[in-house]
Amino acid sequence: MLLRPLTKVIHKLVMKELYDPEITKHCQLLESFLQDGRQYLCSNKLTAADIMMSFGLISLSITMKGSLAKDYPKHAAYIARIGEEPAYKSSIAKVERESGEPFVPFDEIK
Repeated sequence: MLLRPLTKVIHKLVMKELYDPEITKHCQLLESFLQDGRQYLCSNKLTAADIMMSFGLISLSITMKGSLAKDYPKHAAYIARIGEEPAYKSSIAKVERESGEPFVPFDEIK
């Protein structure tokens, strides 16, 4: 039964030494893209790049349990902006129509 505690220690070490520094580096880079007043990554209009990035960033914000908004406020505003886009809302409505089930945002999944 020593295996489970050992794997937890290894996981924490890997996260601290490998994963966390990479996430920090990439979050800082994305934050810098949003610093110059752009509303989205490539321009002031929503593009496919924003849609593709949104899934990872939403997932990351859940993983970081709220610290993404504190540490990278432009990310949080960016994610919120995407969620308010008419095209995004339209895609959610289409998913709901096609599946017959209500859409549940990532951060509300239990």
